[in-house]
This record gives sequence, C-alpha cells and structure tokens, in this order.
Amino acid sequence: MTMGEKITSLRKRAGYSQETLADRLDVSRQSVSKWELDVSVPDLNRIVQMSELFDVPTDYLLKEDEVYMPKEERMRRMSDEEVELFLDLKRRERKRLPVAVGLCILGAAALIGMGALSIVYRDGEDQLGALGLIVLLILVAIGVGIMVSDSMKLARFEWIEKEPVMISSKMLKHIRMLKEENAQPHIRNTTIGVCLCILAVVPLFMTLLLTKENELAIALSVVLLLLIVMCGVYLFIRDGVWEGALDSLLQEGEYSVDEKSFKKKYSFFPGLYWCTATAIYLAWSFTSEQWDRTWIVFAVAGVLYGGLKALLRAGKRR
Repeated sequence: MTMGEKITSLRKRAGYSQETLADRLDVSRQSVSKWELDVSVPDLNRIVQMSELFDVPTDYLLKEDEVYMPKEERMRRMSDEEVELFLDLKRRERKRLPVAVGLCILGAAALIGMGALSIVYRDGEDQLGALGLIVLLILVAIGVGIMVSDSMKLARFEWIEKEPVMISSKMLKHIRMLKEENAQPHIRNTTIGVCLCILAVVPLFMTLLLTKENELAIALSVVLLLLIVMCGVYLFIRDGVWEGALDSLLQEGEYSVDEKSFKKKYSFFPGLYWCTATAIYLAWSFTSEQWDRTWIVFAVAGVLYGGLKALLRAGKRR
C-alpha cells in the first residue's frame, strides 16, 4: 500500500474530509489531494503530525510494506476489475432505472387517460376502464422487472454503501476525473428536473382557471402533469444513480465513512420515531375524532425529524 493510499485510509477511518484534514495539518486541500494521489509526498513535519493525529507509527506511513491497522478496522479493498464491473453495472442501471420508473408513471397516465376518454364515450366506459388497467399492469410489470433484474445484478456490491472501501490510486484518479466530468451535467440536469416538477402543475391550474367544470380537460391536464413529472424524474434518477455510484467509491457526501458510522449507530431511530408519530396520530384521531386536523402531526414530525437528526450528528461529533 502506497503512502497516498494509507493517508486516504486513515483519513476515512477517522471520518475526516480532505478539507478537515487540511485544516488540522494547516495545509491546503489540494496538498492533501496530491498526497492521496501519490503526486507529491508530505514533508517530515506533516508525517509526524499525521502520525499523532491518527495514532499510528511514522514507520507505517513511510514504509510501504508496514502494516499497522487492526483487521477489524481495515477497509475492504476492491480490485480495479471489481471497480470497473461496479461502474459498468451502474452505467447500465443509469440507463434502465429511469425508464423503469417512467413506465410506472406512464401506466398511471394511461389509466387516467382512458378514464378521460370514457367521459366522451359513455357507452364504452367499462371497456376503456379495463383497457386502462391492463395497460397500467403491463407497464408496471415491465418496470418492476427491470428494477428487480438490475437490483439482483448489483446485490454483490451492496456492501459498498454500508462499509468503508479502499480502491487503488489509479482508480481513485479515474473516478475523480469522472466526477469532475459529471459536475456540470449534474447541476444542469438537477436544475431542469426541479423546474419541470414545479411547472408540471401549471397545465392543471390553467385548466381549473379557464374551465372549472370540464371533466375531460381536467383529466387530460392531469395526464400532462404526469408526463412532465416523468421527464423530471427521469433526469433526477439518471443523474442521481451515477453521482451516487461515484460518491460511494470516493466515500463522499451521503457515503462518507462518518455518515455510514452515524447510520449504523442510529439505525433504530427512523423506525422508532415514525412509529411513535403514527401512534400519536392514531391516538389523537380516535379520541378527538378530528381527522381533518390531526394530520398536522405528520407535518410537525417531518420538521422535527430533520432537527433531531442534526442534534444527533452534533452529539456524535462531540
């Protein structure tokens, strides 16, 4: 293992970002990045600082054949071939998953569309309803089939999202390059996707504003809404799958070692929290019979959930 790989491993094991480590050593983030990529070597003073910071001997950092980390704390290593296979599967999923989700949305649009036609052709209302349901089931079956197929092929790599991972310097450089290339498309696609989802309701509002009692126009505007949302969701998923794959290998963002540690430690929290919120909602609703008001429990719970997670993270850091 090279010095750069050891620095990367120790940094991630400690839950530090490159920026955090750079601040601790009083250097720039670019310097830390160069060390990890083996482009440059830290001076002796920085090596001593890292030795004290990570609680490892200086020999471990200086000698490539020196092994120090306990087995239980050692990162699981991926070969270059495994990384390439993982990226290939994610490229495939990037193309197929948005289509699968789009088919499910399209099925719902088809069902509503057939319902709209039944408003015009009253005599064939039952037949159109049955046809819409058949189209929905076929499209959903195809979509779910694609999802299950891709999920099974990626099952062997599920651990990447849950455990620390170590890859070679060569692959690290390659993945960072891919992430840089994807930076601008990621921003563009996310922006367009958000705008589409916001604008999707415009046809429905326009229809309600202009023709309040035209059931056919309202139904068709809902179909158009779903089609626009489908386009936005396509961009979100297509871009999110690839960005998530790169982050999971780089262990950044939602896939940082610190985030994995947090999720593992507090894995009980989401289930306990939302079950408690549901129990409060049901107890209040049945005793007061004010079902038109008790829904606010979930609105408040949603806001508190984010705040409590932030407090737990702050407590863990301390």
